[in-house]
Amino acid sequence: MLDMKKMIFILMLSMTLSACQLQDSPEQKVTNEENQQESSKEEEENMEITMSIGEQDFRIYLENNESAQALLEKLPMTFTMKELNGNEKYYNMDQQLPTNQQDIGKIETGDVMLFGDNCLVIFYESFSTSYRYTRLGKVEDGERFADIARQGKNIEVSLSK
Repeated sequence: MLDMKKMIFILMLSMTLSACQLQDSPEQKVTNEENQQESSKEEEENMEITMSIGEQDFRIYLENNESAQALLEKLPMTFTMKELNGNEKYYNMDQQLPTNQQDIGKIETGDVMLFGDNCLVIFYESFSTSYRYTRLGKVEDGERFADIARQGKNIEVSLSK
């Protein structure tokens, strides 16, 4: 009888210990939550799309904002961008995007902006400006994009996830 009681006690003890091991400690829960938050931040910070012009592909890193997210949801898109002022290509979209216009001050080569609520602009020259834009992103290799943009008036562009 004593052996049976010992066996039952050992069995119950081992089950209790096993159950304790399956549950995360408070420290593990905090660490798991932090890892999930870091993963979400990385995904937000690394929102990127591909811009194709002819046979050339460019990576565009999108801003973490409502406007860039709305653009992302419209992809894939193919359209013709027109020349303007010897420093930018633009396309007037059929639909409006949310805006958060800011005084940019200085445009950099490769900046992807929204002018107003529907005009997608990609700059291929750096310059100062007093215009207000909503930041959408940045072309990874702005100089290579600039080389293509300077070659002709209009360019056929495809954007995809």
